Amino acid sequence: MENREFRPKRLVAIDTASELGQVALFVDGKLVHEESRRLSNAHGEALLPLLSTVLDHVGARPEDVDAWAVDVGPGSFTGVRVGISTVTGILLGRRAPAFGVTSIDALIGHEAVGVAHPNAIRVAVLPSVRGEVFLGARDATGHELLAPCAVLLTEVRGVLESLAKDGAKDGSEIVLVGAMGVALAERAELASYAFLTAPPHDVPRAIVTGELVLRGLGRELRPLYVKPPAIHPGALRTPSV
Repeated sequence: MENREFRPKRLVAIDTASELGQVALFVDGKLVHEESRRLSNAHGEALLPLLSTVLDHVGARPEDVDAWAVDVGPGSFTGVRVGISTVTGILLGRRAPAFGVTSIDALIGHEAVGVAHPNAIRVAVLPSVRGEVFLGARDATGHELLAPCAVLLTEVRGVLESLAKDGAKDGSEIVLVGAMGVALAERAELASYAFLTAPPHDVPRAIVTGELVLRGLGRELRPLYVKPPAIHPGALRTPSV
């Protein structure tokens, strides 16, 4: 999708990639209502009621929605599948477009990140299986420096050092965004990095997912799997930066 503004009458954004299920409604490009609920693994039971609550705010139904934005991961396998399959089901027989946004961009694309660290390399940190994290990074201009990937906790420092070398020419600092950063901040070898871990920087946000699609930065509505199952020999591998 090209980077240009997209203005449907009603756009619904859904983020179920974390334990926080969220639905946001934009009308004429403006956020009008948002609902969120801690769900753990109950996304399948709670998403449709959340959606109904949001649409009731403007007296609308799913068939009245002109476009959809969905977090496609990486993140909760169940949550991502629920979000995508719910929208896919709603759109059966309808022509409304649906776009995906990665959890990485929904996390580091929050306006407040740029305000707090305007010139920083922004690294999203999301929970994966025990002993590893999902990472992805962009520079201050939005250029992707590190595609979404799964990294062992013990190898995060090496990835960050490689990113730092790339940013050394302009003096860019590195800021890690996401609640998973709390665990990383406790590791002595990562103590020198900046972290944003408190809300709204703890998990990807449906509001940001919607805003990115409205800016023309959506992608195909397909789950983003950045690693094979953990039993696969190549499941844990440090990426080349």
